[in-house]
Amino acid sequence: MQIVKDDLANHTAEELKDMLSDLKEAMMKATEEELPALEEKYDLVVELYYEKVIEQAASKLYQRGA
Repeated sequence: MQIVKDDLANHTAEELKDMLSDLKEAMMKATEEELPALEEKYDLVVELYYEKVIEQAASKLYQRGA
């Protein structure tokens, strides 16, 4: 799972947001067998998305000298 997380961490927040939309759609169409893996990936993408958003906000504040 760490390899997947490392790969996803290379994406921008906007790309991760798009992935979340795609995963939501896939989860709606998934079978019971597919759903747990998709939910796990969705949770991971959510976590990384918020990390990216926080990093961007912190960077903007730092650049402003706050």
